[in-house]
Amino acid sequence: MIFASGSILFSEGCQLLYKKKVHSDASGNIKQVNFDDYFIDACTQFGNANYTLSIKNLEKCVSLKPDEASVYYQLSKNYNELSNPNLSLQNAMKAYNLAPDNTYYSLWYGEKLSEIGNLNEAVKVLSQTFSTNTKNEQVLKALDALYVRNTNPIQDRIDIWLKYKLSAGYKLNSTLKLIEFYIQIKDFASAHLLYDEIKKASPLKYKYYIDDANLYLQENNEKRAFENFEKARALNPDNFNLNYSLFKLKADKKATIEANTYLNNAFSDPLTSLDIKLDVCKQINQKINADTSYLVYANAIALCLVKNYPDNPKSLSVAAKYFEQNKQLMDALVCYTKINEISPGMYDAWLGAIKMSSELKQHSNTIDISNKALEYYPNVALIYLEAAKACNAVKEYSKAIEFEKSGLSFAFDPSVKGQLLLEQGISYFKLKQFKDAETTFQEALSLNDKDPNVLDHLGNVFYALNSLDKAIEYWKKAKALGLDSTTIDKKINNGKYIEQ
Repeated sequence: MIFASGSILFSEGCQLLYKKKVHSDASGNIKQVNFDDYFIDACTQFGNANYTLSIKNLEKCVSLKPDEASVYYQLSKNYNELSNPNLSLQNAMKAYNLAPDNTYYSLWYGEKLSEIGNLNEAVKVLSQTFSTNTKNEQVLKALDALYVRNTNPIQDRIDIWLKYKLSAGYKLNSTLKLIEFYIQIKDFASAHLLYDEIKKASPLKYKYYIDDANLYLQENNEKRAFENFEKARALNPDNFNLNYSLFKLKADKKATIEANTYLNNAFSDPLTSLDIKLDVCKQINQKINADTSYLVYANAIALCLVKNYPDNPKSLSVAAKYFEQNKQLMDALVCYTKINEISPGMYDAWLGAIKMSSELKQHSNTIDISNKALEYYPNVALIYLEAAKACNAVKEYSKAIEFEKSGLSFAFDPSVKGQLLLEQGISYFKLKQFKDAETTFQEALSLNDKDPNVLDHLGNVFYALNSLDKAIEYWKKAKALGLDSTTIDKKINNGKYIEQ
């Protein structure tokens, strides 16, 4: 850009060659340096961060041309670098007042005004500049940002973006910005008109058909929404956002088959990242918590995740939890086992595998999984507990006691410790070590004297020790605390231990 004096306005960061202040003509005669020489030298020194020397040259420029706006602009820049806000602001104001039509000066002056909190004056400066530079996007955005800080009405923002659009012509960013404003004020008709404009200018941009359709859904206009969705499907039938939007629509109408189809399409889209899909899973989880009928969709997602991301631990983890929620325990176990193979540092996956195998009554498998888990988490009492339960289930009582003793050395949670003691007492009882069993159950009872299972087993011990009255007493306490079964009733009524 050219100054009023004809001098060149050097852009920031411009590296200039250093010029001496004394020059010789062809005959060797010395001539006096002029304004341009001082100005060039000032800009060079500024670029080299020699701000004090730059200011000295600019002050000489002021003495030569006191009405040259570019000099004050450069002075303001120098004082800004020297952290002198007052002089920076004063010189910015002089530059602007001398050349108010120069967008660089007005933008800089507006910035300095906003820094001291004089937002009204900053708005006034940039509004004046924008009125004669409505095509200038930099001025537009600076003014818009000031409107936000100054809490101007949203209509003010709409007005300047409309002026820019009318002046600069169609541009996607300005059109989208206006749509954003119209949605905020619920002027949906104007927003739809702008979406139509985008679709004409960018006919293959299916994204805007989807966005327009979703806006129609906000207005409960399903007919117009479907029209736009169908146009989007014609352009890109596998698109994730499109299919997920259609899924939500069908799911809300309880059209499960159609909803599942769209959901499968969405999660099979290879162009959409797994992270985006997993974010959607969080939304599905919220739906499931509110309405368990959504579990049918969780199963569909799980199948897609396993199919499309068979070696991704995050994907398999989500799939496993969905299978577990749907009581598909074997599928969940397969997922957890695969995770433990490819990423053994995921603690929850080990617990999941142990839990699934236990519920499937694969007790030997539970023991194997627990032993592998303990290689990575040797200090976790809960794993020892599950291994001990499995050992008791397959009558490997001595092995169970080993797990129980190890687990108790790491059991800091009273609940887990109590369960370990219960299992240890059972192991001792089965090995006919009745006094050890009694001691263990009494210790468990000291942690929770309201545990009906401990009381029941303690009754069994007293029966084995020929203390029938005590046995019946403890069985009755167990029943009173909620242990309800035909076995406990028979033990109380017959006064005899019955193998469970």
